[in-house]
Amino acid sequence: MNRAAVLIRMLGVALPLALSACETRTGGFGRITGPTTAALSALTLSSGVLNPSFASGTTVYSASVINATSEITVTPFAAEGTTITVDGAVVPSGSASPTIPLAVGANTVTIGVTSTSGQSATYTLTISRSAGTP
Repeated sequence: MNRAAVLIRMLGVALPLALSACETRTGGFGRITGPTTAALSALTLSSGVLNPSFASGTTVYSASVINATSEITVTPFAAEGTTITVDGAVVPSGSASPTIPLAVGANTVTIGVTSTSGQSATYTLTISRSAGTP
């Protein structure tokens, strides 16, 4: 009996399951792959509420904040291996962006997502900061 046959006999069911998991994770033996589509799975704000509510296929959002809110952070979530940028700064999935200063009026935040296959998507968030009371 060759070494592979002995190993399979010793491991029983564990080896086929391990190989199956390996093949699924790598997309084929010896080739590691990551997410092939560029999409966020969630997006949260440190202040304000997304409008409309988050949906992966929706790429344009708005939010309003009171005048006392002079800065904000956004926290994007995406599949492991996806590159996310917020206004050009790389942000790991599930981490808050660098602080974004807010002027009174409309402020545009651009969130880019790039998959390991090179696909990309852009999400646009317009945050409106109200004027102060006179």
